[in-house]
Amino acid sequence: MIHECKVLCNTMQEEQLEDLGISDPGVWVDAAIETDAIIAMKRKSPEKTNDEYFATTVYMDNTDMFVIDTPFHIMLSVWRGKSPIKRESKAKL
Repeated sequence: MIHECKVLCNTMQEEQLEDLGISDPGVWVDAAIETDAIIAMKRKSPEKTNDEYFATTVYMDNTDMFVIDTPFHIMLSVWRGKSPIKRESKAKL
């Protein structure tokens, strides 16, 4: 399945930005991702107050990694080929 989204692109590598002491907010560009090539994903930020909370990092089977504008819970449902389902956790803390 192909998922259409926006991908965050930076003009410089993260290491270069750190070396120069500058930040690059990046630019969002249109993209399409083959969901069968995704091997893992995670929420970009755990902080609800962070703008990146609603972005998802996807890891591809060819070792590429992308930050996309699709919220994690939606992308997880797309990856599973299902619509979002709310479930109660049975985990004991």
